Amino acid sequence: MKLRIRGNSIRLRLLKSEVAELSEKGSVSETTDFGGSRFTYRLQSGSDRIGASFEGGTVTVTVPENEIYEWAETEEKIGIEGDSNGLKILIEKDFACPTRKDDPDNLDAFANPEAVCT
Repeated sequence: MKLRIRGNSIRLRLLKSEVAELSEKGSVSETTDFGGSRFTYRLQSGSDRIGASFEGGTVTVTVPENEIYEWAETEEKIGIEGDSNGLKILIEKDFACPTRKDDPDNLDAFANPEAVCT
């Protein structure tokens, strides 16, 4: 899972295996160790609307279970977006990069709809 923070917005991008884990287990997370301090970001199902919180070094984004299921099971649905107290939240499927064919993430990424295949 990749996290991008810009201004008052966050974007999470998930590989196929992460979308499957989220759909099956109800959450997926990543942790970065800063030499003693840890930063974790988590996406989980729950609540009746999209939301986000930051406590104890952890960003938690919560999405209704039915939205996660629909997103995970539908190829055409690329993302989920919402707003939490003015924070813009976007959750997307991570597509393969056609210009970085050797990128190991491409093996677990979703097929890029913009890629021209021959």
